[in-house]
Amino acid sequence: MKLDRSKLFCKSNIFICVLIYVGVRDGNAQSIILRPGLGERYIYSKPDYTLPNNFDPSFNGNYNLHRPTANIALELLYPRHSFELVFTSQMYGSKFYSFYEPGVKFLYLTDGGVLQFQTFYNKFSPNKNYSKKYSLGVFAGAGIGIGINPPASYYDSLYIKKRIYSLLDPDEYLDFLYTPKSVAKISYSVAFKIGFVIKKNNIERARVHAVYNLGLNKIIQDDVLYYHTNTKYWGSYTFKGSQFSFLVSMPIYLKRKK
Repeated sequence: MKLDRSKLFCKSNIFICVLIYVGVRDGNAQSIILRPGLGERYIYSKPDYTLPNNFDPSFNGNYNLHRPTANIALELLYPRHSFELVFTSQMYGSKFYSFYEPGVKFLYLTDGGVLQFQTFYNKFSPNKNYSKKYSLGVFAGAGIGIGINPPASYYDSLYIKKRIYSLLDPDEYLDFLYTPKSVAKISYSVAFKIGFVIKKNNIERARVHAVYNLGLNKIIQDDVLYYHTNTKYWGSYTFKGSQFSFLVSMPIYLKRKK
């Protein structure tokens, strides 16, 4: 089933409005919270090489990277659980490396992402008091994510064509042609989180948590064509956009039950 991006955005906004409305009317809801978060995201991008390919023996596409990350969430908070809608991004990293014996070495790295909405159900443990003012609790959550891939024109702009000459022999070179493309308009993932809730006077002040976002479907495909002078190599590989993040978030109370 294919979803138009504008319709998906519209449905997501409607869902947010319904969440707020239900929370305001529900007398058992403790708080409605707008929650910005900052942190660091780690990606181990191991491509799927199941598509036909003819890479040279030196080729390597595995890529480890980390980037700053930010998100914004809307949360309906109860005493021992919550429902959370998170707006974030689902990243991927792409690497091409090849070495040609006459002294030609070429490395190309790129990364990007798709906009994503995640819905979580979070469960909280009882707080442990460390003083009259401060307490610390543990929580865990699980949810699903739906991402919106950029249009084809975005990937067309990432097209790369290069020639690298050998410093040892000017007649030898490496030609490189890189063509990324989207293979799915919508991405799907499952996500899990665990962390700590810091409270002062029994009011939450911050959360520190880790999130693992597991991509379920292929969203990006890289096509490469390259030559070691007259020897042709080629191949395609895909990514699902899995990642691990550490985040600190601060609550902005839109409604707080006394």
